[in-house]
Amino acid sequence: MTTRLGTFVLAAMVAGCSGTDSADTMVDNPGPDTLLDVPAESGPADNGTDNNIMDPGQTDPGMVDPGQAPDTDTGTDTGNCDQEEICDGMDNDCDGVPAFSDNCPILFNPKQEDYDNDDIGDLCDEDDDNDLDPDETDCAPFDAAINKDAMEVCNDVDDDCDGATDECPPGQACDEYDDCAKLPTDIEFRLPAEPGSLAADWVVHVDHEPGTNPNDTLGYQCIDFDGGEDFPTCYDEHKGTDFMIVGFDIAEALDNFPGAFATMDAGEEVLAAADGEVLAVEDGHYDRCHLDIMVQGVSCDGNPMVSNSVKLQHSDGYTTSYHHMRKNSIVVAVGQQVSCGDKLGLIGSSGYSTAPHIHFEVRDAMNQVLDPFAGVQSHPESYWVDQEFDQLLPAPLCEGETP
Repeated sequence: MTTRLGTFVLAAMVAGCSGTDSADTMVDNPGPDTLLDVPAESGPADNGTDNNIMDPGQTDPGMVDPGQAPDTDTGTDTGNCDQEEICDGMDNDCDGVPAFSDNCPILFNPKQEDYDNDDIGDLCDEDDDNDLDPDETDCAPFDAAINKDAMEVCNDVDDDCDGATDECPPGQACDEYDDCAKLPTDIEFRLPAEPGSLAADWVVHVDHEPGTNPNDTLGYQCIDFDGGEDFPTCYDEHKGTDFMIVGFDIAEALDNFPGAFATMDAGEEVLAAADGEVLAVEDGHYDRCHLDIMVQGVSCDGNPMVSNSVKLQHSDGYTTSYHHMRKNSIVVAVGQQVSCGDKLGLIGSSGYSTAPHIHFEVRDAMNQVLDPFAGVQSHPESYWVDQEFDQLLPAPLCEGETP
């Protein structure tokens, strides 16, 4: 945490403890200011009047400072309460707490408030709630949950101190359950292939807690849309949904999944998940990349590790991307309008791919990853026309279609 204390102490060392005395001719004296007063003050203490005849009419609440100058503090000088002289360990801020035990010895704070219990009094602490957002920019300096780096949630509070409350991601708004829920939209997705082309029991989902375990060197730890944990339900920092091609069998991993590659060679189509316009196309790259046990990663057999892919622009600013497609199989061009269910190309294993599959990735208008599956970790409503169709697969239905 940061503190104003160091700044004040430095200033005092330069100005207050410089070998001169502000009032009573005693340099940094530790005792009562009654010595060397010329002439000595007379009259009752703390009567609100300066009894020194050398400067009549000047108020001196401390009463016992000498006549060379009026006292600048507001307390009784039982120690040395001149705020310029703070190097003597006495009660310099006159709050009744000796400097050696005062959590803010330069400012009057008799109650010794310390919100975050860091032994720096609130008056001296620049970050009272210890949330790494300085009090001067923190809209709630005594609430660590509210700061400029906090996530905005549906609670009628400006959680991130930006002047607005309950901001949900684009395309969402707070619902009756105080959750960010999908707004009515013109877009819902179909399965980006025919169900018979995909392994219904092998879907790898978006990771909703990426990078939370630095010791997870293999990237197995993750949480999916509905709270499922770890590979194969998802993997660390996965930003899309992987639909494995039919014939994929994890037991064939050491043999580089011959069943999956046989299906790929037969030709299985990748289909547009919704109406849209082609934004980008990447094609012509090696499409038989595979798992490499020796390096615990992927090999493209010496070829560049680049995915053949298509990116579509949909209504409301959403985009979908289709990765790892088969070389020279893409049948659409940039600027072309496509309809839901139109063929884009064929399933392949190009780029960083362990076996033939479709990596299907959805992003919102702010280019943020959006998990199309509804669940406790994602959002209450699904972006699929029908999320539950065949085991782990959504339905091959375009918006408005029924089974």
